[in-house]
Amino acid sequence: MRVRWLTAAFLLVVLTVVWVAACGAAERPAERVSPAPEVNANAVIWRTPEPPAEAQAGDVWVNPKDGMEMVYVAAGEFVLGTSDAQIDVDLKASHPGDNREEFKDEQPQCRVNLPGYWIGRTEVTNAQYLRFVHATGHKNPKHWKSKEVPSGLESFPVVSVTWADAAAYCEWAGGRLPSEPEWEKAARGADGRVFPWGDQWDDKRCHNFELVTRRKYMNVGEWVSTLRGWNGAHDPVREGPAAVGSCEAGASPYGCLDMAGNVWEWCADWYDDKAYQRYAKGDLRPPGSGIHRVVRGGSWPYVPPTYFRCANRSDDAPDTCDYTRGFRCVRGLGLIGQDSSVLPAAQPAEHVLPQSEAIPEVVVQRTPEPPKEAQAGDVWVNPKDGMEMVYVPAGEFTLGSSDSQISPWLEEYKRERFSNEQPQCRVNLPAFWIGRTEVTQAQYARFLQETRRQEVSIPSGLERLPVVNLAWTDATSYCQWAGGRLPSELEWEKAARGTDGRIFPWGDKWDRERCRSFEGILGRTYSIGEDEDLSAIQQWLGTHDVLREALTAVGSYPTGTSPYGAADMAGNVSEWCGDWYEEKAYQRYARGDLKPPPSGTDRVLRGGSWIFIDLPGALRCARRDHSAPDLIAGYIVSGFRYVRGLP
Repeated sequence: MRVRWLTAAFLLVVLTVVWVAACGAAERPAERVSPAPEVNANAVIWRTPEPPAEAQAGDVWVNPKDGMEMVYVAAGEFVLGTSDAQIDVDLKASHPGDNREEFKDEQPQCRVNLPGYWIGRTEVTNAQYLRFVHATGHKNPKHWKSKEVPSGLESFPVVSVTWADAAAYCEWAGGRLPSEPEWEKAARGADGRVFPWGDQWDDKRCHNFELVTRRKYMNVGEWVSTLRGWNGAHDPVREGPAAVGSCEAGASPYGCLDMAGNVWEWCADWYDDKAYQRYAKGDLRPPGSGIHRVVRGGSWPYVPPTYFRCANRSDDAPDTCDYTRGFRCVRGLGLIGQDSSVLPAAQPAEHVLPQSEAIPEVVVQRTPEPPKEAQAGDVWVNPKDGMEMVYVPAGEFTLGSSDSQISPWLEEYKRERFSNEQPQCRVNLPAFWIGRTEVTQAQYARFLQETRRQEVSIPSGLERLPVVNLAWTDATSYCQWAGGRLPSELEWEKAARGTDGRIFPWGDKWDRERCRSFEGILGRTYSIGEDEDLSAIQQWLGTHDVLREALTAVGSYPTGTSPYGAADMAGNVSEWCGDWYEEKAYQRYARGDLKPPPSGTDRVLRGGSWIFIDLPGALRCARRDHSAPDLIAGYIVSGFRYVRGLP
């Protein structure tokens, strides 16, 4: 089904719209839901320079070039296109004037065999596209200023990119845009499901206009009328798309996110309305030429479910550039007959700093309880809240700061400022699991609803931001509900820096592009303690939406992860720990007394926050902060993650 935009103000062609009520008025065939049988429940995460030669469906390879998590789609057959029965379901609730011709380019439904390939788990983000712009000098999207991402949009899908822009990025990242068959298989798996999650429409599983406006639309006219008024009164860049991965319940059978909704995605192919007829005959060569390029997946301004079907096909001029289109990349074999400019050869990957404790092959466990045996960096998904928890094995690590590590800051601060981090020593801890990210707004809302503490409604686009402005007791209550607890200071520091005593989670050298900080938000370096810098912060706070523009979605800086794969342990928000704050605690720990302080006035905070300007010292792994446990910060600076391990 083809879709066109009439104007830059996003007026839709609605003369031939198929309307399927979001409440599911028409009954669909028997439901299938993810995970599909072709997916390995114990997926492996690979952190190698190149994708592994052998993998299983759903395994993840982290591309060191841009930090993109790429999921493996195994070789084999899948169901392509739409059946007559599926069309009948849509036509029962269609808009007057619609007919079977609208679905002709998706037929006949057939089985197609593809080789294995890797595809981005999410759409490419603004932060990832920024690295490409800085590395290559490629032009930035039109709504950026001075080659910097607008504050707060780092984890959102990059938009306002043409087909050529998307192809250039993929080539830089060592990949290419997906073909139509590759995109469709990654979205629906092998079983021919209608949507990535199954056969039944669920408007909560993808980012669509009902989520954007937080209301239901019962007919086409109501939707289109609202959309026209909305476009003139809202910022479509900030208030249209959502951070990538915000609708986790909408994952495809292989673990791909946002393949329904959020933004349309460019594919490599020229659009040919008869392409599926050739594919059904076994000719999988993509169209050799055309006028338009293919886009797939639907986008946030839409409501009718038919646009979010895995088989829905659309197209647009390759130089189209608006706020509804993005892309993801693949790594794999090029299709027969494809032009080399579309499928560039794989490029050598940049290397990130070594993560000595984490093995390149890690296992993802989806069991009711954490496994008894694991290796460093393995992941267990807590079924209570969906938190990915990384394994930190038992053993020694370096705690605190050495004189040489604090020396760069002694020109600005007295040595006494660092005394609570000394002496540096080796400490032995038992094994534990710790959240890969901070707890999100969506996860905390689930806690409030299940415990009947409060009915909440999260503003659209904020679901994957860390939950903030919580007292220590609020964080503790969540942890208990999730079956865990807040980390001790020692556990937090080991998870952040590994065993080698590094200064930052990624290594010893400061890099503002690896974490969320105020320098990164404004794109400039701040001199410690200067009055004009403090004045600039105060002015910024008074003129910006702090929640949307200061924080970023959890895990937005994949190149800043710790040796165990924990994200955001420097910056974004400070994190509550379980301990009372004791200034001389590290002196006791150095003597082998690892008992936490039994009492105190303040609780420990670690990791630094986006608002800190005494950079980079404020975001060091050994930096210790503290606050009253009942303090709810007015500038949205504190959150938390939790652990599962020995008490």
